[in-house]
Amino acid sequence: MANSTCAATLKVCALRAIRLNAAGDVLAGASSLYVSDSLMLLGHTPVTPDRERLEQLNGCGDQCVLYIGPPKAVESDDLTMTLCSLDAELTEMLAGGSVITESYNTTGYLAPTDSTINEDGVSLEIWTIAWDGRQRKLKAGQPAWWRFFWPKTTWSVGATTFENAVGSLPLVGKAEPNSTWTVGLTADPIPVAVGSSVYGYWLDDGLPTAVCGYQAAA
Repeated sequence: MANSTCAATLKVCALRAIRLNAAGDVLAGASSLYVSDSLMLLGHTPVTPDRERLEQLNGCGDQCVLYIGPPKAVESDDLTMTLCSLDAELTEMLAGGSVITESYNTTGYLAPTDSTINEDGVSLEIWTIAWDGRQRKLKAGQPAWWRFFWPKTTWSVGATTFENAVGSLPLVGKAEPNSTWTVGLTADPIPVAVGSSVYGYWLDDGLPTAVCGYQAAA
């Protein structure tokens, strides 16, 4: 069996967020999906519990027994994200809150309240360029992309500064297991169910088209 994953990752070119219901499944609806190209960076730090450590000293204070347990599975993932636009609809989907509308157009954003906080979260996927040595990695003759996915994430808006520079929107989040997500969006699934994994990645042969606005999820 050939290994197709010997490729580097370059840049980050698309983000897809999908609303989840209380059970962790994709929430079907007219405003349940968002694909954006405003992602500047996304960082993730897997969180694993400390190994079990048992130590016994003798009467002279010297170590006579030491046991260090096996590694633990990843239990969550600390996330950071920076967007290059103040996209109210994407912010609402990620961090909760509500959008301000005028004449059926979205024109602003209101921070989360007790009734508009997003407790159920969203699934998150990003696409980066798959690069092989000095050229683009191919999959089935098509330019390949690394597709990273987190079956359930929750977010809040981070510390923001306004200054004589281009502004950005920082967010901080947490990912956790969500086996109900299985293979993600039915119309564009990953090849295996995620099970209890907090995150994963897969070599894809395309990326979704970014649109400024909510989209429907089946």
